Amino acid sequence: PVNVQITYARTPAKGILAESRTGDNDLIVVGSHGRHARSFLGRDDVTLQVLVGADRPVLVVPSEEGW
Repeated sequence: PVNVQITYARTPAKGILAESRTGDNDLIVVGSHGRHARSFLGRDDVTLQVLVGADRPVLVVPSEEGW
């Protein structure tokens, strides 16, 4: 089963991480912009912030255009 939850937070990454810690979640799934290093290494990159801050596995799904 899948549960979709909308959480309001100061940033998307903070919302994703806060929500992931509140329930019985086994996995975080986030999308990626593509394989360009510049899009992945920025401090504002939500995917990178989630990967660094997560306390559970993260599945990164690439965009169809970037791969």
